[in-house]
Amino acid sequence: MLFLEEIWSRNFTNLFIAPLKLKEIIVSLIFTALIRTLIGLVPAIILTSPLFGVSILKLGFPLLILFLSLYIFGITLGLFVSSGLMRFGPSFENIAWSSLFLLAPLGCIYYPIEILPNFFQIIAKGLPLVYIFDETRNILLNGFVNYENIKQAYILNLIYLLSGIALFYFSFLRARVKGTLINMGE
Repeated sequence: MLFLEEIWSRNFTNLFIAPLKLKEIIVSLIFTALIRTLIGLVPAIILTSPLFGVSILKLGFPLLILFLSLYIFGITLGLFVSSGLMRFGPSFENIAWSSLFLLAPLGCIYYPIEILPNFFQIIAKGLPLVYIFDETRNILLNGFVNYENIKQAYILNLIYLLSGIALFYFSFLRARVKGTLINMGE
């Protein structure tokens, strides 16, 4: 979202004119996204208990571990989308918005993986979301933590995060060679 806002506000060129390194831009986007996430998440967690009788805080320490894993996946998705925006320009915005809607059914956010057809189960097992939400359901329904799911989610997150960072650098270099950074948001 932060990259899209830079394009919409016609500030994208200024972002790369500033004497910032790419890693500094990535870190600043990560921390800004964390602050924005917490601004929305903390009130939601506080309000769910009195309004709906559900307290996600019952998960305890595993909630922090699962939230961190989910946040890492969000960072990774943001890096992939930002790479596409840098490389292909604002026309990539449609893919950026649709990526969330494509991942929701495969991530098994609302239902267990067994609901999916076999072909989609194979694809879904490559997403950390499946393991994160499966473990959340497991803790809420069965009351114990399966650390194997958490480990699998973190392994996949690490692979995707490193790929996302590499793609971000590659896309930046390609966009700089093509000169598309100057015309972005104009």
